[in-house]
Amino acid sequence: MKSLQLNGLLLAAALLTSCEEVIDYKLNSTDEKLVVEGLVTDQPGPYTVRLTSTKGYLDQGRVPSATAGLVTITDVEAGVTDTLRASTATAGLYLTTPRFPQGQIGHHYRLRIVREGQEYTAESEIKRILPLDSLSFKYKTPQTDAVSDSGYYTTAYFREAAGRGDYYRFLIYQNRRWRNRSEVAVIDDELYDGNYGDPEIGYNINPRDTVTVELRSIDKAAYDFYIGLTNAQLNTGTPFDSPPANAPTNVRGNRVIGLFTACAARRATRVAPPKPR
Repeated sequence: MKSLQLNGLLLAAALLTSCEEVIDYKLNSTDEKLVVEGLVTDQPGPYTVRLTSTKGYLDQGRVPSATAGLVTITDVEAGVTDTLRASTATAGLYLTTPRFPQGQIGHHYRLRIVREGQEYTAESEIKRILPLDSLSFKYKTPQTDAVSDSGYYTTAYFREAAGRGDYYRFLIYQNRRWRNRSEVAVIDDELYDGNYGDPEIGYNINPRDTVTVELRSIDKAAYDFYIGLTNAQLNTGTPFDSPPANAPTNVRGNRVIGLFTACAARRATRVAPPKPR
């Protein structure tokens, strides 16, 4: 499995994400829980909440969708509560309406779901972020570097805000394809606090490919969720294990797992050079 590297340190990797991310738990077919995946960003909406169920997961070979009687998101600072509408194209997917304001850094967001007489709630804040400045490329071969495949390798440059307590996630796109869809790369600011970050991304890129790196500022709850889920997936035994208890969720309610997160996002895009002679 390829990975994001940071001055020789292997970053947490193992899952996935975006507007319609699928949380890949190892499940017991008799252990039914509601799975919540919600996302608000500081980019234009609509924002989404995806509901699935663990019921019948192994029998059906797919993630079964779930429905709710009510799904709302509140922008606390703006004083706006929006009732999400169900997607007509994707079962279990709910979207904000045009009346909901674009996400803003420093704003707090509350999710509320009412389903089968049960109520589920979660909260998240859009944390600060500085620009993702630029990308650079270095051509490597197995003969010149300890890499498995020849090609260009991308380094992303960004300024990390001073003051501890910041958390980030990286999404990598190659020719508009989400390259690390089956992985998650997250870091805290322990190494870079207040300084320049320069992680090298462990994917080989073909000459003249277009690379986009997206940097997201996430809150502590999201960081803990991704780290916990990564560790659980690395340590579980068979595909029939029940959902790991050490993958923390910020969704409150009865028999529920998942994550509701609000984040800021910054992107940088660059085309790789021709193959060196």
